[in-house]
Amino acid sequence: MSEEHNVTQTSHESPAPSTPRPSPVRVFAYGGLTVLAIAAFIGAFFSFRATRTLSTNPAVVEFARVLGISVAKINGLSIPYADYIEDRTLLTTFDKQQSQLGQSPLTEEEISDQVLSRLAVNALIMDYAKKYGVSASQDEVESSPYLARIIAPFGTKENAETKMQELYGLAFDTYVEKVVRPVVLEEKLVEAFSVSTKEEGKEYEEEQARARHILFPFSDTTEDETIVKKAAQKVLDRIRAGEDFAALAKEFGSDGTKDKGGDLGWFGKGRMVPEFETAVFSAEPGTLLPELVKTNFGYHIIQVEGKRTGRNYFAFMGDRLKTANVEIFIPNLHNPFIQQDLSGAQTVEMAPADAAETK
Repeated sequence: MSEEHNVTQTSHESPAPSTPRPSPVRVFAYGGLTVLAIAAFIGAFFSFRATRTLSTNPAVVEFARVLGISVAKINGLSIPYADYIEDRTLLTTFDKQQSQLGQSPLTEEEISDQVLSRLAVNALIMDYAKKYGVSASQDEVESSPYLARIIAPFGTKENAETKMQELYGLAFDTYVEKVVRPVVLEEKLVEAFSVSTKEEGKEYEEEQARARHILFPFSDTTEDETIVKKAAQKVLDRIRAGEDFAALAKEFGSDGTKDKGGDLGWFGKGRMVPEFETAVFSAEPGTLLPELVKTNFGYHIIQVEGKRTGRNYFAFMGDRLKTANVEIFIPNLHNPFIQQDLSGAQTVEMAPADAAETK
């Protein structure tokens, strides 16, 4: 009886579970994903190869941006392929427009060198800005005199935005991020480095002065120089009589410092023309120079704001650039850092420069 019971009980047990078969929908989905993966791999492969030939195709540029592809590195800091292509395209367009105005056109290699140099310098500036706790806020960028100088020829920011799009096919805010923000950031970094107490940079200490000036430029004719000198003397007399220097600098100044009340900031010896430098470093802080100072730029009214011991940022950064480890990843792309003094690379601009007092 028990055997019969056992047989009956066994005959009612559930069969062993079997592996479920994938549904046709799942098979199709898996196949589709495989095809997409293969397509993505092929697309990535050809896009990567396209970057080796400096393709400007928007899809290739975007692919490079997403994957973080570099055109080069400086001290391990990436110079993004997308930034290089965008800036090279922008500078090429700008150069063509300048050529139509009679300026000698740049070669493709010169354009590439300028773009690579500027991006490399900006990479170092951003790296050191982090080390020194420096940043440029949006308010600082918006209120920058550099931004005001870009907008000025167009009258309003709206007109500048429209013209920038027409001329370069570039959003105005993008241009500001590429050109204005790095200048504002470096200006703050210069000051942070100058007053730093870090051991790094101690050997770059120097005597520094801060001054304001109002420049009255003149042409080569004696008559013009005489007229300009008289005009400058009248303004100097007004300052000596008690009028505000900064206000008169904004009214009569002729270079980029006018928007800052003639403020030149802090500078060390060797960065101004000799006549200007000698006058400033010979005077005591708080002194309005009683006589006009003549240089090859014109007549200057000068007020010395202060003196201090600071650190020469430009000498420091110039040495960092000269000894930088640069890697170029694109075949046949010229390396602008070979046998080149990079101390002035950060001055490359895609906008009209000011009349400067520096050497």
